[in-house]
Amino acid sequence: MAMQTKLAQDLINDNMMSYSSYVLTQRALPDYRDGLKPVARRIIYSMVLNNFKNFTKSATVEGKIFQLHPHGSTYGAIVNLTQKDRQNIPFLEGKGSWGQFTSNRQGAAASRYTEVKLGVPALEMTKEIKNDAVDMIPNYDGTIDVPEALPVTWPVILTNHSSGIGVGFSSDTVSYNAIDLRNVIENILNKKTILFKDILVPDFSTGGIILDNEKNREQLNSIYKTGLGSFTMRAKAKIEDDKIIVYELPFGVKREQIISKIVQLSKQKKLNEVKDIRDGTSFKGMKIVITLKNNVNKDQTLEKLFQLTPMQSQVSVNMNILHDGYPKVMGVEQVLYEWIEWRKQTIVRVLNKKLLEAKKELHLLKGLEKILINIDDVIKIIRFSKDDEIEKELMKAFDIDMVQAQYISEMKLRNINSEKITKQTQKIRKLEDDYNELDKNVKDEKFINDYLLKTMDESLSKFNNIKRKTDFVEVNENQSKITFKNIKEQEDYLASVLITKQGYIFKMRNKSNSDINTLSSKLLPNDEVEAFYEIKNSESLYVFLTNSKVGRIKIEQLDEDGFIPTYLKIEEDFISSFKNDNNELIFIFEDGKAVTIPKSSFVSNRNVLSNAYYNKKIVYINNKSDAPKTFKILDKDVNVDSISSKKSRLSKGSQIVNYKQLKSEDIKERD
Repeated sequence: MAMQTKLAQDLINDNMMSYSSYVLTQRALPDYRDGLKPVARRIIYSMVLNNFKNFTKSATVEGKIFQLHPHGSTYGAIVNLTQKDRQNIPFLEGKGSWGQFTSNRQGAAASRYTEVKLGVPALEMTKEIKNDAVDMIPNYDGTIDVPEALPVTWPVILTNHSSGIGVGFSSDTVSYNAIDLRNVIENILNKKTILFKDILVPDFSTGGIILDNEKNREQLNSIYKTGLGSFTMRAKAKIEDDKIIVYELPFGVKREQIISKIVQLSKQKKLNEVKDIRDGTSFKGMKIVITLKNNVNKDQTLEKLFQLTPMQSQVSVNMNILHDGYPKVMGVEQVLYEWIEWRKQTIVRVLNKKLLEAKKELHLLKGLEKILINIDDVIKIIRFSKDDEIEKELMKAFDIDMVQAQYISEMKLRNINSEKITKQTQKIRKLEDDYNELDKNVKDEKFINDYLLKTMDESLSKFNNIKRKTDFVEVNENQSKITFKNIKEQEDYLASVLITKQGYIFKMRNKSNSDINTLSSKLLPNDEVEAFYEIKNSESLYVFLTNSKVGRIKIEQLDEDGFIPTYLKIEEDFISSFKNDNNELIFIFEDGKAVTIPKSSFVSNRNVLSNAYYNKKIVYINNKSDAPKTFKILDKDVNVDSISSKKSRLSKGSQIVNYKQLKSEDIKERD
C-alpha cells in the first residue's frame, strides 16, 4: 500500500512539473526576443497567413487562429493587442467597440460585433519571415510551420507591457518609449556610456506621472540593473474653476477604483471637500470630473486625493521572461544587450538568404551565358533527345552542371532566343558586384549595426503616436503640490479660426460645421474671408506680410477677436496665411518670376521672420494642391507643372513672363 502511495505521488509530481513547465513556456511568459506570449505570436502569424489586412469580423479571425492555438478562445488576447490605451504600440487595428483599458466596466463588445485587421506594427514585425530571419517550428499538430519568434525590428519586450501568472511564477514587465530605446541602442552599438536620463524612466500608454524623487530613482535603477522594483505614479489632473479634472491615470488603475474610493471617503466624512464626482470619459478621451464645494483649498484637496485614493499608486516590475526557453529575471540593461545580439543574428540570416538567392541566380545566368554560343544546338538537343537525356546532353555540349541544364531545359521556347538571353546575361556583372557587396556586409559589424538602426527607424517612422506619454516630475512635498519640471500643463482643444483679407482674425472653440458662419458674421463691411482653419489651440498659423516678412500667430495667445498687425506689433500689411503641413505654395511675383516652395521652409519660432521670401511684391499665392493646372498671365498660358520647385524660402524661381510690374488682375486661373 505504501509503495502504491509513493508511486501515485511520483506520478502527480512528474505530471505537475510537466504542466508547470508547459504553462510557463507556452502560456504565461513573454519571450525576450519578440516580447510576445505564444498566444499573441500565434494571433499575429495566423492573421498574416490568412492575409487579414482589411477589417474582418473578429469571430472569423478567432476561428482561423484555432489552427495554431488549441487552448480555446483567443478573443481576450485579440482585445489586448488592439486597445489603444493598453499598449504603447498596439499591433492590431479594430473597428467597433473595443472597450477601454482604464475601465473595469467598459469591456469590448462580443467578437461577432467587432472587426479587426493587421496593424502596421504587426506587418513590420513579420515582414522578414520570408527571408528566413527566424527558425520555423511545427504547430501543435504538425500541420503548419510557425515562427519560433517573430523577427521584430525594435525591442517589443521593452515597449509594450506584459503580465502573466504561471505555476509558482509571475511576470510584470515595464514599458519604455520606443524613441528613447532607439537612442540608447545607438549608444550601446557605439559603445557609449548609458546615462540615467537615457532609459530609466518608463513610459506607459495611459500617461500619468512618475514622481522624480530619490526613492523612485533608486527603484528605477534597480529595475534597470536587476529587473525588480516598484515606483510611485500619479494621475495627471488640472484645476478648472470649482472642478478637478483627472485626465490621465497611473498604469493599471481603473476609473471606477478612483470614483468608488472617493464616494466611500465622502460617506466616511474623510473627504468633505468633494461635492460631486462623475465619469466624463467620451470619444475625446478619458476624464474624471470632481466638483468641489465652495471655499475649499483646491491645491490641498488635490494633494489629499493623491494621498487617499488610487490617483497615486505603486507600479511593481518583475522582469521574469523567457530566455532560451527558460524563465529568467533579467534587468533592462541585460535585456537590451541580449536583444541586440539576437537581432544581429536575424540580420545575418536575412543577408545570408539574400546572398544565397544572388548566388543561385548568378549560377543560372552563367549557364545561360554559355548557351549563347549556339542557341540552335540547344533547341536541337531539346527537340531530338530523349526526355531523360536532355539535361545530360546539354551538360555535355555546353560544359554546364545539372542545375543549369534543368533550368535551360524547362525554359519556354519563346524565351530561348539570343535577344532575351543576352538581356538576362547582361545582369551578371551587376549581380556579381551585388553578391560581393553582400558577402562583405555580412561580415562587417558596422554595417550590421547600421542596418539594425536603419530597420528600426523605418519601422518606428510608420507608427502613430509614439511620443512620450508619461512625465517624470519633481514633487514639492513640503508645499503639498506638484511642481512640473520643463512641462507646460495646458488644455489643448480644437479651435476654429477665421482670417479676413483685411487682416482681422477671429477665434472660437470648435463646436460644429457651422463655426465658419458664426465667425463670418463678425466681418466688417467690404471685408472678405481669406481662410478658415480648424486647428489645435497649441499650434500656430503663419502669415505672409509685405516687406518680405512672415509672422507666427500662436493660437493659444489669441483672444476671440484680433488684428494681425496689432498682434505682431508691426506696420506691414497682411497678404496671406497658411497652416504648416506637407504641401507646397505657389508664388508669382510682380517681376514675372514664379516658384513653388514647401510651407515648412517659412516656419520659424520667431514671431516675425525678416527677409523671409524673395524681395519682390507677391501678386499671387496659393496652395499648389488647390491651384488650377493653367494660368492665363497677360497673353500667355502658363502650366503649373512648368513652374520650378525649390526648397529655399528666398528662391525666386524662374521667369514665366517678361514684365516689369505684374499685377494680380493680370493673372487669371484656368481649369
